[in-house]
Amino acid sequence: MNRFDSNPPLPLYGNFGAGGKKAPAFPLSPYMVVASVCFWLFIAAFTFKGCEYFLLYKFIDDSDLEVTNCCEHLGSDPIENEKFVQNYPKGDAGPYLMRLGPERYSSNFVGTESPRELSNIPTLVTAVTSSDFWDVQGLLKQFNHRLKKLFPDAKMIVYDIGLYQSETELLKKYGFVEVRSFQTSQYPSHVGDISNYAWRPIIIQSILEEFGSVIWISPQSRIAHATDLKQLKYRGDRHFFAWQTKEYIATIAYTNPKTFTYLNESRCCFLESGLVDMSMLVFYRTNFTWNAIMKPWLKCTLNKDCLIPPKARYSGCFHMRKPKTTGCHRYDQSVLSIILDRVFLFTFKLEKYVIPRIATESEENEEHFPEQPWTWTELAFLVLMPSACLGGLYYIYQRQRGKKRAYRRR
Repeated sequence: MNRFDSNPPLPLYGNFGAGGKKAPAFPLSPYMVVASVCFWLFIAAFTFKGCEYFLLYKFIDDSDLEVTNCCEHLGSDPIENEKFVQNYPKGDAGPYLMRLGPERYSSNFVGTESPRELSNIPTLVTAVTSSDFWDVQGLLKQFNHRLKKLFPDAKMIVYDIGLYQSETELLKKYGFVEVRSFQTSQYPSHVGDISNYAWRPIIIQSILEEFGSVIWISPQSRIAHATDLKQLKYRGDRHFFAWQTKEYIATIAYTNPKTFTYLNESRCCFLESGLVDMSMLVFYRTNFTWNAIMKPWLKCTLNKDCLIPPKARYSGCFHMRKPKTTGCHRYDQSVLSIILDRVFLFTFKLEKYVIPRIATESEENEEHFPEQPWTWTELAFLVLMPSACLGGLYYIYQRQRGKKRAYRRR
């Protein structure tokens, strides 16, 4: 008999712990549990996004872009192109158009046109949410310290489309501009969602009717040279000033095909069309501006099926597919680009309309107000700091307690 036969089996696989007690086959530490949870969350997110992109790609159809000679009439007759956009479907926009435009008095009312030479630069207007609060301070600083010196009578209006009360109060106290609240309750329900930019053409048209001319400028934009605004006082025969995006972006790449369908437009007409830059726009109140630009733009904006077709999304698409359809949609920017190219062939004949670019994008935030609201980082630090201190004290207490127990067992 082998002398080792009487010995108990060795715990080769950790089946037995100290004192001969059976130990778990696979002990899980807290770190392993956290790592496992993170891993499966990553797998779930990856699977969800994969399915989302697959379904998006499945519904992309560019077969209508391959039709030859599909739109020979585009640009052949400017008058016909103007009539075409005037016949865009009105849908549910009728009552709102009567309120916003010169048609509010009668169906054939002719509004007072902006003079060919203005006594002052057009009214500047922008709109801000809480996320734009730091950006707009730099714009207000430029307006108050530079533009007002050159144009003492210049006027600027800031629309509140999603500020906290404390931010609105600071804007009114230190902005030295007129602050207005955008009343979404006066328009269709989808206008209340600021992510689809339905508010922008409504604000532009409201200021246009009130003051006769308007400079729309985004909170992130700055005027490159204040003297450049002088040329906007002399409109002559112009009805607007607009610029194409600095980097060419195809309209069809970032416009939902159903928006073209709603407007009775053929996508293949706009194969060479580019998106209009929305960082700065200038409009003058003329009957042509209303009939050929603002009214068609508002018709689409005030109808959800036109502005926000099913499955429309601003981001999360196939950018590598441009200039063909990427699956993204640029809402009011897409619609305005379609209109300007239909009526004026704007991005086809860019040199005919565009003056040198006036606005630039600012990459730095400037603090203009002597008081500032709490930031999310500061609030998070304020809330988490006591919890972190208590957690640290509790950890030290438990560690000291463990040392005392170990000493007693000895």
